[in-house]
Amino acid sequence: MKKTWWCVATLAAILLAWGWTYRQQAAEASAKSIHVNIPADDGSRQTFTIAGDLEPIVNTGFFAINRPIPRLEFSSATTCPPGDHLVVMGVPRGPDQAQQAAAGAYRLADQDGFRLYADSAASVSTPIRYRVFDDAFGDTVSVRDAGAWSANYEFEHVVAGRYLFRFLVRKTCGADFREFDRRAARFVDAMIEK
Repeated sequence: MKKTWWCVATLAAILLAWGWTYRQQAAEASAKSIHVNIPADDGSRQTFTIAGDLEPIVNTGFFAINRPIPRLEFSSATTCPPGDHLVVMGVPRGPDQAQQAAAGAYRLADQDGFRLYADSAASVSTPIRYRVFDDAFGDTVSVRDAGAWSANYEFEHVVAGRYLFRFLVRKTCGADFREFDRRAARFVDAMIEK
């Protein structure tokens, strides 16, 4: 009987030690930060620090996060999950999404402070709508609505001509576009090395 208790106690001690070691390694892995340099057109670089637990995809000149981002909440409603797609990159040479909408789409009447555009591509039965606005700092933000078949709004925010970020918001979150952008901009700004 003593031998059985000794074996059980030894096995329990081994399992506890293994569990503690596993938790320590997991905590260290998530605590590691990833540093990414995004080049700007003026030759300078913007450095971002991303938490390792977000598991970003990093490449030259951009990074992407394609998993639920707990710290990127757009609303407290249960129908509005946290953001799960974010891309940060240098400003591309050529027009951004807002400039493309202005150049290739029909301008509609402004509505609620948004410049509205509709792009009726031949391959789409309903026009793609763009809502374009300037944030509090004068940066251009565009919101692309591909129609009823799409579950998300696609945002693109150009920051001071230095970098841009794109993110998706589920349509079930509502249509408070300025607030969604403000929350995403705050999240991205928190990753910038000061």
